[in-house]
This record gives sequence, structure tokens and C-alpha cells, in this order.
Amino acid sequence: MIVIVFFMAAAKRKGIWLFTLVALILVGIGHQLSDRIPSQFKNELLRKETILVRMEFYHIALEVIREKPIFGLGFNSPLSRFIPSDYEPKIYPASGDNSFTSMVSGVHVFDNMALCFLGETGGGFTMAYIGLGLYLILNIFVFRKHHSGNYAKNLLIIAVLAGFAVHSLTFDSLKNPNLNWIFHSLLALFARNHVIHNGCNTLTKHHSEV
Repeated sequence: MIVIVFFMAAAKRKGIWLFTLVALILVGIGHQLSDRIPSQFKNELLRKETILVRMEFYHIALEVIREKPIFGLGFNSPLSRFIPSDYEPKIYPASGDNSFTSMVSGVHVFDNMALCFLGETGGGFTMAYIGLGLYLILNIFVFRKHHSGNYAKNLLIIAVLAGFAVHSLTFDSLKNPNLNWIFHSLLALFARNHVIHNGCNTLTKHHSEV
């Protein structure tokens, strides 16, 4: 939600300073009240294993991409051969109650949508899929010239997608059926605008010929 609001403020060039000020105030209040957080919640908030494990997967993904750059490993393929028992983590601390290999034992996912695409489906499909999304989004700006009234609605959808993309950096979101449906429904709205744009051009051309 924070990313969505920030994107909207930056895109419209309105309220960006107010948003930044409010964000800083909220962070300051949160810091001042941090000692009042119940211990059971604070312990969960301060846990860093999950974040560092997911950051460590960037290095694992590089090895996967080097071995299978075009077609990937396949959907939900095991990553065990890329995480040997003597693997030395680059980010996750070597000293601690749990080792990196024990934390990811049996893991089949990267917990990151971009890494999942690259590692499981390969670079070819990933580039094609990203290209499709960019094509649909860029068409919104072409569509604006003909239907400026809907531009604000389209901008809101792009803002939601921006928030979705940030969330997907630490979560393989499209593997969740409900989130997958929502994401592709948003892309379908962009495709619909492109169809309307083409339909208007065709109709205009037909009337001019008549």
C-alpha cells in the first residue's frame, strides 16, 4: 500500500512532499513507541532469518541461471544440488542457531517472483512475459491521447501493479491462485483498453470511408 500511494503521488506530481513528511512522522512515532510493543510481537518483527534467507537466494538463483539460462529447471524443481551441505552463505550469517542449509532443506521455491520466473521457466519465457506486460502498460500512454478521461483509472491500476511487483520481490506471489487471478485480471484490463483503442480507430476509419 505504501508503494502504491508513493507511486500515485510521484506520477501526479502532487502530494509527494506531504506523503514523504507523513511517512517520516509515522516512522518516528513507530521508533518512539518501539519499546511498548508486546514481546511476542516484537520478537517476530525482529526476526531476520526469513529476510536474509530470501536475499541469499539471489546467489543460488545465479547458479541456476548459469546452468539453465534458456529453459530453466522446470516448475517447483528441487534446488538441493545448488545448495550443498558445505555451502558457504554470502549474506546469511554462518554463525547462529540455524544454518542456511537447514533453513532451506527441501525448498523448491525462491520466495521471489522474478527469481522463480528466471530459475524455473528460463530466460526466454521470462523476457517474453515481461515484454508482454510492458507492451500492455505502454499502450496505456498511447490510449491516453484518445481517451484522457480513463487515464487516471489506468494510472491507479499501474500503481497497484507497482505495489504488487515490490511485494513479489520477497514472495512467489503468482503461485498463489488468488493473487495470480488478480494480477492477470489487471493485465486484462490493459489489454481491453488496447482493444477499445483499435476499435475506435477502425470505427473512425469506417465512417470516413462512408
